[in-house]
Amino acid sequence: MSNTTTDLKILRKEPQRFTWGKIDEIIDVGEYTIVKYASDTLKETFFSVYVNGKSTSTSTRSLDGALLYAIAHRANAPHLAEALGRIVNLKDDL
Repeated sequence: MSNTTTDLKILRKEPQRFTWGKIDEIIDVGEYTIVKYASDTLKETFFSVYVNGKSTSTSTRSLDGALLYAIAHRANAPHLAEALGRIVNLKDDL
């Protein structure tokens, strides 16, 4: 059985258990939480998106993209993030 998790409550106490890589920082912005991490497999930095403490099962390549996705997810319109990303030139970050 794997010892990794995406459960935010656990990750705040045991960041080494994050499923997708090494956590660099956990960023809280109101009801949104962004987990900045270095991917174990892709050797890149990503931003995992949480809304109200629950994972959205989405990572982006920038903090801006993560915040856009979080807002769109909360509005129950995840495709809105991609459209807004194109408008502000973040399409490759989502």
